[in-house]
Amino acid sequence: NGFISLSPEQRGIADLPLKRQGETFKLGLSLDTDLGVKFFITSQFSSDDFTNGSLLAGSESQDYQVTFSALKNDLSDSFNWESHFYYRLKEFQNIFESFNSARTLTKPVLEQFDVPSDVIGGNLKLRWSRSSEYILESGVDFQIISGSTNEKYRNLGSGFTRVRNAGGKQFLLGTYFESNYKSSDDHIYNFGLRLDYWSQSNGYRKESNLINDNILIDTQYQNKDGISLNGRAGALIRLSDYTDLNFSLYSSVRTPTLNELYRPFRVKNDITEANSSLKNERMAGAEISFSFDLKNIYLQSTLFRNDLFDPVLNVTISEKVGFNSNFNVFIPRNGSLRQRNNISHVKNIGFESDFIFYISENLEFNANYLFTNPKISKSNIFKDLRGNRLAQVSKHQGNLSLEYNYKDFLKTSVDLLYTGKQFEDDANIRKLKKANTINIFSEYSITEKSIIYISFENLLNKRTEVGVTKEGLISLGPPRFFWVGIRLKS
Repeated sequence: NGFISLSPEQRGIADLPLKRQGETFKLGLSLDTDLGVKFFITSQFSSDDFTNGSLLAGSESQDYQVTFSALKNDLSDSFNWESHFYYRLKEFQNIFESFNSARTLTKPVLEQFDVPSDVIGGNLKLRWSRSSEYILESGVDFQIISGSTNEKYRNLGSGFTRVRNAGGKQFLLGTYFESNYKSSDDHIYNFGLRLDYWSQSNGYRKESNLINDNILIDTQYQNKDGISLNGRAGALIRLSDYTDLNFSLYSSVRTPTLNELYRPFRVKNDITEANSSLKNERMAGAEISFSFDLKNIYLQSTLFRNDLFDPVLNVTISEKVGFNSNFNVFIPRNGSLRQRNNISHVKNIGFESDFIFYISENLEFNANYLFTNPKISKSNIFKDLRGNRLAQVSKHQGNLSLEYNYKDFLKTSVDLLYTGKQFEDDANIRKLKKANTINIFSEYSITEKSIIYISFENLLNKRTEVGVTKEGLISLGPPRFFWVGIRLKS
């Protein structure tokens, strides 16, 4: 029957429960050979049907996957390898609706009636153990991705009047080399390089008037490609039998997805446009961690800094009601127009700590804490964002858990999870309150091949704020949930 996400005092008669149902079927086959090579074939089908809080709003998706793998992992041999090849096809349909001011009526405002995507990919990893102290690894991986969106939009009250088609292709190819050297029992060093080639092609966007078939936009985007080189270096130093010190420096790159490049979307009255001109995100980071492991106590603490260059954010362009000619969209009342854009520089300094205390042979206490504060330190185009914290990232996150295990057939855990305050938007105006929830999970092994489990999520039924609109409408997370299930092994 689902649950209504809007706060009780803000609901109207048109607000309906969020509902979801889905299925997943997975089938796998493994084969061992006399040559020490294992082969695997796995296939999976998933479907999801989601009702999004009103009469017509919701989504449907179907996901098909197949993977072929081969693995040679003989510890007595100096040379080992593994390889994977996969294909994935996803079909997606989605409808968004808007409410009138009294929340008594709704109308469709965007219908993504056909959003297909598929990817062919694979990788090959090679590993040489030159000795027990020196290991070399290299590999290559690739992805060929294509996707499109076909959607109706601009409903003035009598049905949709326009249609949009957009999409493109992407090719990613990478190769890497990594070495691990153990100079002594107390010193281990790591070094790696990765070279990536990327390309974006066949990008297009076409918009037409459904009433008279006039073409409003017909754009073919320029093909782009490039090469990036990144690396990693690290060292593990053993200070004593129970303390370690770990240093690392690293860099990486992320190519914008087809969604970010070509697919616009709408959530309630907030419209987000794609951007075919996006640049790659780049990141440089450093961290130092200290670990302590003695008898029944384990502690690891890490201090890190990450610098993101040209990260892709959803940037507010305008909140002025009416037609925006630059983007050819209508901004509704209490809505906003956003676009995915590169921001010059985001700096993030953080701290993470994990603590485990083994109270007894069967009882274990865990505590985890993360402090992270990513701020926009430079923004050449959107200068008003300078100094703002990234949206939907809380400074403080953590959890406490108590876990009990009895003779390998009974396992029970109680978890307290905490998330601090965060902002919903890039302008840091819309705020989401802090939240904490309690979960209980227990599983019992009936036999060696059958397990029954029970789970209580959000035991105290505290509704977490997960979204807030410009007009102050607050969306709440799930209420208390109870799960029971069984797992069977053949």
